[in-house]
Amino acid sequence: MEKSKLGISIQLTGAAMFFLGMISYIPALFLAAFVLMYEKNEWLRKSAVKMACVLIVAGLLSLGLGIIDDVFEILDITFGWIIHFDVPFAIDQIGQYVISAIEQLLLFILGLRAMSMGTVRIKSFEKIINTHM
Repeated sequence: MEKSKLGISIQLTGAAMFFLGMISYIPALFLAAFVLMYEKNEWLRKSAVKMACVLIVAGLLSLGLGIIDDVFEILDITFGWIIHFDVPFAIDQIGQYVISAIEQLLLFILGLRAMSMGTVRIKSFEKIINTHM
């Protein structure tokens, strides 16, 4: 069983990265940066990039939904004296919950698969990883 520079197995390091991503972004990104700088194992390095991709894509999608809410707020401030603007059916909040649930589920599945040095193939992420690594 190959060990990482942290003294634990490669599989456990990969799983820790994904599970940390579920808890907090900052420690997960620090661990991913450590892996990318110091580890030689190709699977572990690709896992670090995949975890970062999941976090970044989820953050960008949440940001996009936040912009929709801001647009409705601007319309309400500008034309609120004529007609009231609000996000229909609170779709922005529902979208935030869905994005968060998918992110957490994906990180959990990737963490479980990392325990056996496996992965979940996500076509767009794989393309990014193979292009830039």
